[in-house]
Parts: sequence; C-alpha cells; structure tokens
Amino acid sequence: MNNSDRARRDFLRTWLQELQGPIWGMLNSREVFRSWNELVGAAEWPEHTNGHFIQWVNRNYLRSLMVTIRAMNDERRDTRSLRRLLQNIRRRPLPDMATDRIDDCVDLLTNASEAVR
Repeated sequence: MNNSDRARRDFLRTWLQELQGPIWGMLNSREVFRSWNELVGAAEWPEHTNGHFIQWVNRNYLRSLMVTIRAMNDERRDTRSLRRLLQNIRRRPLPDMATDRIDDCVDLLTNASEAVR
C-alpha cells in the first residue's frame, strides 16, 4: 500500500469513527426507550396523570432518531454522513477493498430513511 492509499485509509477510518458516536447513540437510546416503555407499562399511575410527560418522552426519542437518520443521509459536501462515506468509497475504493455491496447499503439507507424525509 502506497502513502496515498494509507492516507486515504486513515481519512476513511477517521470518518467512520466520527459516525460511530451517533450510531451507538441511536442504539443506546432505543434500549433506554424500550426499558422506559416497559417501566411505564408496568406502573400504576394516579388518576390525575394525563400522559403529557410520557408523550414528551416519546416525541423526544422519535425526534432524536429523525435528526440522526437525516444526518446519516446528508449529502452536502460540508458534512460527514454515512451516505457520503459510502459514496466516497464507491467513487474511489482502496486497493483490495470489498465494494460489491456498497450499492445495496446505499439503497438500504435510502429505504430506511424514506419515512423520515
């Protein structure tokens, strides 16, 4: 591997590491949300509880997912998104890099984000 390929590999690795935070954040939020809903479903709430807090928690969870999904799909040149990373790799793959599934991954990302758009 020449110096140019090493620099590109390091660049792509850094980009992928930056995306790990939001991706893990979504997965962690999902587990907290599921646990929260199990807890709320098992709790006996007093008659005066009108559910505004529960609705607020649900809305915040869904909004955080939508923001992260939109960020992962951002195609602007000034962003580092999962979509742009995949397109970048498809455009200029590294030597010996398996790229035969990149189009499938981009399609999956597109289909999964349609509801958010």
